[in-house]
Amino acid sequence: MVYLNKRIEKKLVSISNRLYTFHSKFFISFKLIDKAYNITDKSTNLYIVMKCMERLLDDKKKEQFINQVNNEINELDKNLNVINIKIILKIMGFPTE
Repeated sequence: MVYLNKRIEKKLVSISNRLYTFHSKFFISFKLIDKAYNITDKSTNLYIVMKCMERLLDDKKKEQFINQVNNEINELDKNLNVINIKIILKIMGFPTE
């Protein structure tokens, strides 16, 4: 019984360690898509998802996608009264310029 408890304890410690020291392969792969992007908080944000989606499209559809996103951002900017669009874009993960 002691042996069984030690094995379970060892597995739990191992799983716990992996959870807290996990480095996502996604972020390593994302550096191949956008080398200049600095991932600060180690979380997947809307910008990263959109760049990955963009990568799946052909050139014509990619251009349409970028134009549509820019149009939506511009429309959102027109309708904002309280908060600056730059703050929202930063929260969404867009690179600050």
